[in-house]
Amino acid sequence: MLMSAGHRDTIRTRLFDARQLTLPLLAFVLTGGGLLLLVGGDDGAAAPPVGVETVVASVAVPAGTASADLASVVEIRVLDDVARATGAFRSLDELGDGVLATDLVPGQQLLASSFAEDVVDALGPDLVAVSVRLEAQRWVGPYRLTGDRVTVHQLGERRTEVLADNVRILDAPAPDTVDPRSEQLISLAVPESAVGDIMVAAAANELWMVGR
Repeated sequence: MLMSAGHRDTIRTRLFDARQLTLPLLAFVLTGGGLLLLVGGDDGAAAPPVGVETVVASVAVPAGTASADLASVVEIRVLDDVARATGAFRSLDELGDGVLATDLVPGQQLLASSFAEDVVDALGPDLVAVSVRLEAQRWVGPYRLTGDRVTVHQLGERRTEVLADNVRILDAPAPDTVDPRSEQLISLAVPESAVGDIMVAAAANELWMVGR
């Protein structure tokens, strides 16, 4: 059956109107889908942090601190691989035993090289520990006023001789508990080359400590 010209024009008009409605609708759907992808299809959950967990100091920590005492002064931060130092720890379980070999500042990463086997080893090579018995006047003042590093002198008849400089006092009674009339046992970290002279001077009661 032949279709009249008027009928064909009507069909063309309807197809044209349908295309005009379809194109805006398709654009709306595509735009809405793009916005959903930008916002995120996981109910707004934040993307997980990218990086590696790393143990860092949360406060300043002095050298000689035992690894067992670090839990309250360190924290775990997520760092990029490029920001992590070689040998950095991921968790406290990796620390093991030992003491800090160097002081830590806030934010500093804890490394395998940060630790030593014991306090003397942490001070550096060629140092040994020695204990001496001294009267309070020979060590308390310098220790209290200048900290835990002193110069060890040997008393002579007319002059003194420096046996070791920059000596670390490893262990001593609290100065405010010391009886000025008694002797106390003091532990020192001294160069191995000076330990013999220090022991001889201590046995002769000729040691005196000076602070700077």
